[in-house]
Amino acid sequence: ALCTVLVNVAFPDYLSWCNQAFFMMLIITFGLFSRTLSPMEIRFIIMSFVIGVGLFMVAIKTDKLFGEFSFGEGLGIKAGEVPILSGLLWLIPAVFSFHFTQRFSHNSYLRALIGAVFVTVPALFFSYNAPFMDIIHLGELQPPLTGFLVWFVGGFLLHFAGHQMQIRMENPMALTLYLIWLGFNIALFSIRLIVR
Repeated sequence: ALCTVLVNVAFPDYLSWCNQAFFMMLIITFGLFSRTLSPMEIRFIIMSFVIGVGLFMVAIKTDKLFGEFSFGEGLGIKAGEVPILSGLLWLIPAVFSFHFTQRFSHNSYLRALIGAVFVTVPALFFSYNAPFMDIIHLGELQPPLTGFLVWFVGGFLLHFAGHQMQIRMENPMALTLYLIWLGFNIALFSIRLIVR
């Protein structure tokens, strides 16, 4: 993660490749440490990815969700105006945090609320980092509040759906990978503040 932050700062020409490699490294590591993935867990992972891409496809057509924005080249190949890998921006925080939020309570609504917070917190930092990473370019200087609300509601719905599907994801690396994702976003945000 630190290497990715440094490459993003020092070698912007390698930005797209570096972003994609970082996201793929997180996903591959998660997959390698998953004890077993049931068909339902695979459906949950695919659902998180597809819903993420779908939300961005809807959001790019209207400024009501994330405000006015466009995608850069940081996530590679696009389907229309939306990068295919944009679903990872939802999959990573939702799936990685699901493992440890299922331990907080037996109440599905409370677990989904906690999960929504775990999805939204990295999104706060990511929203400011995205233009620098050439992933998302905002029409406004600051990300709109509605964007964070969408991340929260989306995180809640994904976690709630996972609990209703009775997903029991066991992955000893999930918390570590979530913290790497969160730490990466906080570190890049902090470096950008210092470099300004």
